[in-house]
Amino acid sequence: MAPRDARDTTRHAHEAAAEGYAVVVAAGGDGTINAVAQALARTRTALGILPLGSANDLAREYGVPARIDAAARRIAEREPRSIDLVEVEGRVFCGVGGLALVSRAALAVTRLKQWSSMSRRVANVLGGHVYKLSATAALLRPWSLDDRLRIDYSDAERGERHQFETLASAAFVTNHRTLGGGMVLPVDASAADGVFELCYVPARPRRSLMLNFARLSAGAPIPDGVLVRVRATEATIETGRDDAFVADGELLATGRRFSVRIIPGALRLIA
Repeated sequence: MAPRDARDTTRHAHEAAAEGYAVVVAAGGDGTINAVAQALARTRTALGILPLGSANDLAREYGVPARIDAAARRIAEREPRSIDLVEVEGRVFCGVGGLALVSRAALAVTRLKQWSSMSRRVANVLGGHVYKLSATAALLRPWSLDDRLRIDYSDAERGERHQFETLASAAFVTNHRTLGGGMVLPVDASAADGVFELCYVPARPRRSLMLNFARLSAGAPIPDGVLVRVRATEATIETGRDDAFVADGELLATGRRFSVRIIPGALRLIA
């Protein structure tokens, strides 16, 4: 029986791990992988990927073949490797999460997919491009893009605590580089280094944001200062207004305070 929703997916994966299965295969997109990872974190059961989603960013990051037969063959032939997970308010994610403009764009795609069967089909036809279109629409909407962020983090190199405040349009917490249907963040992120990168886009005119988003979408370099980044092992992010933390395409937490930490080697992945 196919799982009814993400919670049911997590439950089935948890039961499989408890029964000692060696591998649980997530047949879907980033959201399905996230639901399975919730259950397999810190267990000996490995996660395999059959990329059947819209964006398939996690599969793309790890080089999983787009063809299902080739992806299945990889699961059968390869040994698992350990990767880090990031935890936010008790839930984990594999790839990229974020706040402000990041979460607005991702949640808009979720609403589109849930609106009707027709809108879901449209989103599936668009594939990863739906996230680029959603982010562009969010940039064009007449709302305030910027929020005051207060960030307290533990520096990855020296373990020192740092605090700062900034006015930002978007914030990312990255465990790897790929997001939003194949866009690649210009960061030195790895899911096996025991560190996450906390990145934010300082407030700037809307026209500049759109120009630099177009550059990012096209894989072109973006100027220094457009994306500021720090490497951390844990952080607390406080926002000036209610916000949502979305990662791997899923809503993981809401509020004005988000505690984030890296969990080194928490997931066994076949990719």
